[in-house]
Amino acid sequence: MRRTLITMLLVASSLAVVFALSQYGKDPKPDGEQPPETKLPVATGQAETPTAAPAEVDTQAEQPPAPQPAPAPTETPATDNASQEIGKLIAIDPGDQPEPVIGSSDEQDNPYKMRVEFSKWNAGIAHLELADYSDDALEHIPYPVQSKLLVKTTSETDGYYYYPFGAKSVTINDQTLVLNYKQWELLTDPLAQNNDGEVRYQLTIAESAPEGEQPKPLLRLERTFRVLPGRYDLQLEQKVVNLTDRPLVVQFEQYGPGDMAYRPSYMGDRRGMNVAYADPEYDPNRMVKNFKLMPGGQGTPRKKLMAEQPEGLWPNKKFEQRAEEVLQARRSGDVVPEQYEVAFVAMTNRYFAAAAIPLMAPAPEGQPTTFKALNEVFPTVGRVTWGQGERATLLLTMESKRLSLAAGGEASLDVALFAGPKSQKVFDADPVYTRLGFEHLVVYETGCCLSFNGIAKFMHWLLDLFHVAVRDWGLAIIVLTLIVRAILHPITKKSQLNMMRFAKQMQTLQPEIEKLKKKHKDDSQKLNQEMMKLYREKNVNPAGMAMGCLPMFLQTPIWIALWAMLFYAIDLRHTPAFFDFFHRTAENLGYVGWRFLTDLADKDRFIPLPESVHFSLPVIGKFEAINLLPIMLMFTYWAQQKFMQPPQTTELSDQAKTQQKIMKFMLLSFPVILFNAPSGLTLYMLASSISGIIDGKIVRKKLKQMEERGEFDKPRPRKAPKPGGFLDRMQKAAEAKQREMQEMQRRQAGGGKGKKRRR
Repeated sequence: MRRTLITMLLVASSLAVVFALSQYGKDPKPDGEQPPETKLPVATGQAETPTAAPAEVDTQAEQPPAPQPAPAPTETPATDNASQEIGKLIAIDPGDQPEPVIGSSDEQDNPYKMRVEFSKWNAGIAHLELADYSDDALEHIPYPVQSKLLVKTTSETDGYYYYPFGAKSVTINDQTLVLNYKQWELLTDPLAQNNDGEVRYQLTIAESAPEGEQPKPLLRLERTFRVLPGRYDLQLEQKVVNLTDRPLVVQFEQYGPGDMAYRPSYMGDRRGMNVAYADPEYDPNRMVKNFKLMPGGQGTPRKKLMAEQPEGLWPNKKFEQRAEEVLQARRSGDVVPEQYEVAFVAMTNRYFAAAAIPLMAPAPEGQPTTFKALNEVFPTVGRVTWGQGERATLLLTMESKRLSLAAGGEASLDVALFAGPKSQKVFDADPVYTRLGFEHLVVYETGCCLSFNGIAKFMHWLLDLFHVAVRDWGLAIIVLTLIVRAILHPITKKSQLNMMRFAKQMQTLQPEIEKLKKKHKDDSQKLNQEMMKLYREKNVNPAGMAMGCLPMFLQTPIWIALWAMLFYAIDLRHTPAFFDFFHRTAENLGYVGWRFLTDLADKDRFIPLPESVHFSLPVIGKFEAINLLPIMLMFTYWAQQKFMQPPQTTELSDQAKTQQKIMKFMLLSFPVILFNAPSGLTLYMLASSISGIIDGKIVRKKLKQMEERGEFDKPRPRKAPKPGGFLDRMQKAAEAKQREMQEMQRRQAGGGKGKKRRR
């Protein structure tokens, strides 16, 4: 018995030792539990760089609620070694690192298009600004396209940053390490001037080891940012390298482009989010067909954009529908359709775009650039959001496939960031941008249900043509207005003559119409028939009144298209009118800083007001200056209405008076709505109104000449409709319908008399 008890104790001790050894070095935390989070202080009104944290502690900043992850890619490696257990993942801390800068934003003698500052925390972008675009019309302040995004906590004094294009996380054998605020080792010389436009980083991921032992390296992440002269894209070559002697399954996630700074404008917040994809069936050459994730694209209100919470930007329902079509085709043996391919994902505002694109090199001269899809590298695109309303912020995320890395193997995850203007000229000049379909980013929208993008692009082409001729955008707008008026002049003249002729004819027929009204006051149907008969006898066309509205309907698409084009055309941004005459003259007289018509994309700012007296109005918006062009437009509208209104020979009815008052109110309130509109737009409306008055004067002169020759009231011979033609068929159908109605009335009248006799 004693021997048996000793044997059992020895077996139990052995089992305890084996169990302890099997658990040694493992993460004591339960599955799914995140490492402790540390908030990073930010001084009120001034952003501070977060302090470094120990390498063995995951100092991921507290993140706002992110959308649920999108479905995993349909293609996974055949060999999956995720079942191999590894110790707790840590990032090797290289110590405090500098934050380099590449490129340049100097205005003169600068081969680069951008200047980029980097963050040491997740090798992301701290600030990216453009060299040839300014943030001010009179002073060169490089325009920022991407900057670190601040997330404030409830205390308003604490916060943390997100860095666009920074590393977000890495997953090794199903164990995820968040890379926010992990310092990366800088491999380039921070003191070297520009480093030939290149910055290289690396970060080593290891599995933790017992105290006193060195961590075991597992994976090395390499990132090389490069800025090339004359280009608007920041290239990123990155690799994941297996440092072990066994296979690993790796998945890498990084941030994409983020929101640009909130810049309220006349038409509200113009920031948007786009996913552009290639549809092989739509275009076998893989040209991009624009896909706007959110309804209305740029025209979507910011609060609506933030309210919708899709599971993922890509794959989405459209992708899943095509995947189902592919599956059904394979099962039935039909021709298998090709999948959609993501060309780029972009964050945009009124004039600029920041887009994640595949890293593509221009093809040799004479050969087309090969299309490469972004989803080949990052098939899953999501987003992180925080904040409320128009001040809410979005940051895109991109996740790679599950990569099977052999012992000592590596994989490339190259990508690029386009950061530049939404300019058709820039896109047409670069084969990479053309192949990706960047022209879809040039959209002229008004925010309403009507969109005439094709007309707007044609108007921009005309405006550019006139600018080449007159060398001034303000004069080009006036020339464009005169051309539009000249094209519409024949229709305008004919419609106004028809309206005036119809008004005089109706005035002549008024006594006979009154007699018919008294005679058939109890039978409206008979009255209408007799009036139509009278019109035919006197050769009066009732459609003459409707013809008066035709020019307005014809010009409405042009007005809407011009409105949108002048608002979004980047050529007018920070562009003065009339050769900058007013600003230069004021400077010569000693008044420096007068901004009247120095920016056709902004209000004219005739008399600036001190900041202490600025205020906001519901319709006008922020009242910062007295703008001259809207005031001139109001007086022009009043004069145009006074001039175009025909003299009243008879007293108007109460209803007609009310309609006239409403029309006057609408015309005079329109300049009030345009008070803070871009000066290029109000300049067009002003030129259009003045040319309309001149156009009306020409028509009235023509009318007076016709009256003097006796041609105005002379009845015009009616052309007989062509036998078998459309008008002939319409006339015969109307006559048949009229005979049918007369026969029905006769039968009803006869039936009524018969009933009366039977009674």
